[in-house]
Amino acid sequence: MPGFPEGDPGRYLLRIRDPAGRLRGLGFVADRLGGVLTAQESVAGLDRVGLHAPGGRAAVLGPDAVDRALAY
Repeated sequence: MPGFPEGDPGRYLLRIRDPAGRLRGLGFVADRLGGVLTAQESVAGLDRVGLHAPGGRAAVLGPDAVDRALAY
């Protein structure tokens, strides 16, 4: 696949989960500061967001960590 090192490009995606552990969407690290780009629907209405990275790393982030800026 052009633009990706050999292998599955899904290995670079973060899983975004609600506090109950349900999958809400996918995202990817978009900048050097660790900003994650995802769909607004993935975080809408959540007071906490669980990020699950390939390899088993995970973090729970509070509402202050989510910037709901929209671009049209």
